[in-house]
Amino acid sequence: MLILSRQYSQECDDLGRPELDLIYRLSRELGGKVVSPVDYPPSIQGFQNYLDDSMVSFHFSAEEVTLAHHTADAVSCGYSNYLLPPQCRWPSGMIQAVIAGKMREIIEDSISIRNWWRPKCYNRAVGGARRSDHMEARGFDLDFTTAEKRVQAQLYLCQLYKQKPFNLQVGIGCKTLHVGVGSPKRFPQFPKDGSRYWTYGSLSGCVIKRLPEDNCWRIYKGKKFIFDSKRKGHGAL
Repeated sequence: MLILSRQYSQECDDLGRPELDLIYRLSRELGGKVVSPVDYPPSIQGFQNYLDDSMVSFHFSAEEVTLAHHTADAVSCGYSNYLLPPQCRWPSGMIQAVIAGKMREIIEDSISIRNWWRPKCYNRAVGGARRSDHMEARGFDLDFTTAEKRVQAQLYLCQLYKQKPFNLQVGIGCKTLHVGVGSPKRFPQFPKDGSRYWTYGSLSGCVIKRLPEDNCWRIYKGKKFIFDSKRKGHGAL
């Protein structure tokens, strides 16, 4: 079990035991392995070793996860081409990579990681939301080769959530998905457990929004929520 050290409390004071418990439960259920990031050096190679030992690197390498999409902006903010967050953020990247890896297996096609950690300066430079979960490394932006591949991956998220609902964040575009786990944000228009979804403008003109069996993206009286068998509502996609 990961011990919340003083370093963790200083660099990730928003990271609590419930979030870590969720991350590690999902990791075990999805075939990952729980290891402590503090046992590895804070470097790209250290992160690679962490992913290797977490059973993630079969699908995604450390360089693939951390490569800045806008390298000039990263350099102007004092970083290299790679954006590696503090070690206390590595578990978030691990579980997001586990889920994205499952998607790769299902769709049998490539998935590109466009964003993971966006430190404040970089987030501002690329026009990210002021309160973006990316600033705490709590989300992957994933790009797919086709909309048809995206809806297959989207169905997997729906099925995973239905098995045992959890604090999941999903952004849906025509050929892109944002996938996050454990966000501490709470909004009045979304459920209190933190789970939520939203759509991007590219979805409106997309040739396909979801597969027929994907009924997770719901709305009731203007409030969006991911599938809940006990709640009224109708499909929003």
